[in-house]
Amino acid sequence: MLVVAVEWLKLEVNLANILTSIITIFICYLLNAKYVFTGGRYSRRKEILAFYIFSSFGFLINVGLMFILTKFLLIWYVLAKTTVVLAVAIFNYFTRKKFVFLN
Repeated sequence: MLVVAVEWLKLEVNLANILTSIITIFICYLLNAKYVFTGGRYSRRKEILAFYIFSSFGFLINVGLMFILTKFLLIWYVLAKTTVVLAVAIFNYFTRKKFVFLN
């Protein structure tokens, strides 16, 4: 999605990252709840709230790292995003496993 937003829609890299990351977070809840984790720690409403609270931390890490890597270190945005995705995916998995879902 990021490449499409940057190359086809001609959005600035960090704006594209913010928009595509928000879309991804919404999709991730559905996929996490259905395929990755078992629900039941909280009511569905609290589970969704906890998911989005912890996803917000991951989002801030994502945005911050992308900004540093692309604006200060001048790393190509695709390589920067690949690095950021790996770091944030690990953070998200463990926080969601410990604080949001049962597993």
